[in-house]
Amino acid sequence: MVIENMYKPVTFPFFSVVIPVYNKEPHIARSIQSILDQSFDNFELLIICDPSTDKSNFEVEKFSDSRIRVFYRNEPGPGGYAARNLGIEKAKAEWIAFLDADDEWYSDYLKTVHQTIIESNQSSFIASGWKTLDYNHTDTPTINSYFVNNSNKGIHTLNFKEYLAADVNMNRPFYTSTAVIKKSLLIESGLFPAGKCNRGGDIDTWLRCIFLSDNLTVNNYIGACYYRDSINMVTKTSFDNASAIRSTIDSILRRVDDEETVFLLKRFSNYYTKAAWLTNYNSNNYRGNFNLYKTLYYDVNTLNSLTLGFLSLLPEELWLKVNENKDKLKFIYNSKFFIKLIR
Repeated sequence: MVIENMYKPVTFPFFSVVIPVYNKEPHIARSIQSILDQSFDNFELLIICDPSTDKSNFEVEKFSDSRIRVFYRNEPGPGGYAARNLGIEKAKAEWIAFLDADDEWYSDYLKTVHQTIIESNQSSFIASGWKTLDYNHTDTPTINSYFVNNSNKGIHTLNFKEYLAADVNMNRPFYTSTAVIKKSLLIESGLFPAGKCNRGGDIDTWLRCIFLSDNLTVNNYIGACYYRDSINMVTKTSFDNASAIRSTIDSILRRVDDEETVFLLKRFSNYYTKAAWLTNYNSNNYRGNFNLYKTLYYDVNTLNSLTLGFLSLLPEELWLKVNENKDKLKFIYNSKFFIKLIR
């Protein structure tokens, strides 16, 4: 069952902004306020509340603004994917923007995206840069590497192959809170993989969208701040084996014959599968092993893949022991050896 609040919505918004909320009490007000403070104000804000166990809903309900529509779901969905899908379904605008409930936008973000859309009228996917703020908030925020390396290009376009090449070389052009996409493209892509994975579903969705459109427009604006100290982060609390991403890649591989694209897709699959495997062991809630040996493409980074494939076959008892002592072994997880194995 879905319950909607009674705020009077914006009739013809240019953007529909979707925020899924689940146990984000300390952060959600910051996220909402950063949207309401946008210099471009022709938008509606759809807040999709899963049944939190903290006071997230109370924080949401403090806001009274004609641009806000709040929906309440009665069952939490891993990763917020079902919540995002509901937001897409209810959206009135042609363009849908996403903001995670623990991040924030800078004030000219929507204004800049709107201008990018006007200047790039053939695009259906707009991306922006972002900053990352580490745990203690005392360090200078870091800017994502793609922006650093390509900001001099201004507004520019990547095709599917170019997007894959950027991502597998640690130069992803955007993340969820700096992705703005046409509603029609999201629907055509199949939306977020609700019920199919606990994390990584956004990456899977973007992959399908960019493959279908073969067009990603990147502007040279820093649009959001990503906070690493957030509570209840999916990457800290959820087990996943990247099966949704592999399923998507298997489907795409059957539809492409360009050798370079095939190679990049396999690298993409291997990276996210390996990263999921390592993250599971380095998470706060160890949930068990999965077999890398049967899930990797061995014609890509063969030695690295074989090494991690072998490690994944080691007895569960050994990994439980490793997990008990993971704080003592962080130097292994963070070593150049492991980083190289993942890539």
